[in-house]
Amino acid sequence: EILLFGSNTVYSRTSSLESWISKGSFATLAIGNEFIVKNQFTQSTPDMATNNGVTVFVYADERGGIRGQIIDEATGVVIVSDTQISATGSRPKAIATGTLILVLFLDGANLKLSKVNVGNPSFGTPTNARTDANTTFIQLDCIAVNTHVVVAYSAAGPAISLFYISNTGFVSPATLPAI
Repeated sequence: EILLFGSNTVYSRTSSLESWISKGSFATLAIGNEFIVKNQFTQSTPDMATNNGVTVFVYADERGGIRGQIIDEATGVVIVSDTQISATGSRPKAIATGTLILVLFLDGANLKLSKVNVGNPSFGTPTNARTDANTTFIQLDCIAVNTHVVVAYSAAGPAISLFYISNTGFVSPATLPAI
């Protein structure tokens, strides 16, 4: 199919009628880059979350481990600059809930959690949320659901384990049924 884009409308070429047929409207998309951390080191596996005008960026860094930066969205001021969260962590995730931004990451068999309170932004000391992460098949993801964050990770053994963290940062002691 041959498409023509013009004046916010998409047209398709029809050979049987030797004409262009309107297929409807479209919206333009702009993609850009913004450098968050400006240094000579390489960052990878980035993630970010914004809550109440505070944005947390987390990333693995070639210096080793997990690092993060906190920015005030209204002013662009860097509140916390390129700070080490863990010397040995990997796979960082950031997610907003309540008045917090949670930073989750893996550190060997430990799934760790650092909390950022958006009212007084800084990276909290990481604590173990779980201690049974698989160190060979390494997976971690999370999603906000209502007032909780559901966390999925590969646990020791052939299972994906689930648990939740409340919007106050409480880590559920129980694991949800494995899938």
